[in-house]
Amino acid sequence: MRILTCLAELFTQISSQKKKTGVIAPKRFVQRLRKENDVFRGFMHQDAHEFLNFLLNHLVDILEKESHKAKNQAVANGPSNGQVNGVKQEPASFESILCIAGLYEGILTNETRCLRCETVTARDETFLDLSLDIEKQFNYQLPQEFQFYRNPER
Repeated sequence: MRILTCLAELFTQISSQKKKTGVIAPKRFVQRLRKENDVFRGFMHQDAHEFLNFLLNHLVDILEKESHKAKNQAVANGPSNGQVNGVKQEPASFESILCIAGLYEGILTNETRCLRCETVTARDETFLDLSLDIEKQFNYQLPQEFQFYRNPER
């Protein structure tokens, strides 16, 4: 059983409860999570951020595999223009990947300036999370922290 199936069962259990309060033990889900990822094995503390990153990355991996599989099957089944009623149809999993990327993915541009010739090179990297050091001097105001993050390194 895949981890997403276990998670779906857990959500179903939660949503089908008649009472607004109660307890559900996610034993099967936790067992599968520990089997899938070494970080969650044992009894070390893991936070929600690490779990969300793992789950999103795992979900994107599964959807990408399914998308490639669907494309390979389409090629094996013979020539097709991939259109239904004149509209190009992409595999549903491709749309799901775009949805996840649209919600959680960003692009970080790293710029490097040569000290000799002053040439600037830029490299874009995608990310699902951005770690910011929130310091007391900013009184926890996020816009100022983003500006501090954007300042050049010295």
